[in-house]
Amino acid sequence: MQSRVDRQIRALALAQQCAAHGARVRTISRITGMNPRDLLRLLFPERQSVPRGRAPDSPEWYHGANLLYRAEASIVMSIYRRLRTADFSGGEALDHASERQFDLAVVKETLPDLPGRMVVRTLSAQAPETLVLLFAPPVSKRPGRIDRVEGGRLIPLVAELSSPAQLADRLGELYQAQLARRRERRYLAEFRAENYDLLRRFQDLRRRLREVESEHAAPTPPPKSPA
Repeated sequence: MQSRVDRQIRALALAQQCAAHGARVRTISRITGMNPRDLLRLLFPERQSVPRGRAPDSPEWYHGANLLYRAEASIVMSIYRRLRTADFSGGEALDHASERQFDLAVVKETLPDLPGRMVVRTLSAQAPETLVLLFAPPVSKRPGRIDRVEGGRLIPLVAELSSPAQLADRLGELYQAQLARRRERRYLAEFRAENYDLLRRFQDLRRRLREVESEHAAPTPPPKSPA
């Protein structure tokens, strides 16, 4: 169980991330639950640097936008409403995952067609960049549970889920870890691309050294025959 201090530290860390991405004070307050005055004092000591503009949920921009932007917004809202009320089966989830890349996939443990454990393992193998979670909802007096998939194994993420805030706290940590792994893979790929010739020559040199060592290795004496 997290203490109040731990929750405040996590909320402040999340607020710093939001501010770094240019979020406004009211948006940061809604996401983190922190007081707007505290956010102004801690994150924006110079009032000139406070991000300004319409709220993300303001409908004013829609009436002043051109026809193309309004059509795109209508399509996005239509898709959002359909997905929000949809109850995908395991097979449908796998089909969608094969067509596009997702940052997060949350799968119920009980699905109408396939075992949830099989679906999450397949999703994880199919899309390694996706954070895949297995969700077991609360039943009567038993709390819920959330596991994440890593290397084909289920690792407990929230052992006793009683509030969505517990998942939100852990998702922030996992998102940062996922970003770090992506950066490492990108740097490694760039290093390999830039130093391909050097790596190839190194492999050739190592292979030749092994051949030379095997040629000059002392022969193994034959076993002695029993007297």
